[in-house]
Amino acid sequence: MMSERQLWCADTTLSLAVQIAAEETGASEQELLKKIAASPAYDALYDEGTKLWATGPAYLLDYIWSLGVV
Repeated sequence: MMSERQLWCADTTLSLAVQIAAEETGASEQELLKKIAASPAYDALYDEGTKLWATGPAYLLDYIWSLGVV
């Protein structure tokens, strides 16, 4: 189970990645968040073992784009 710090990092990373993607694509943050939340990237972000929560928004966004989510 993820600690409170890890959850905070995951939440913050996701929030920043959504903001960046919205700026770069022109899509709404709500639309992007829905797409990401329904994707395997979201599950991986909140999986303690992947450590994706610790990589930062740029890496997360690259991962999301590599999956074709956004």
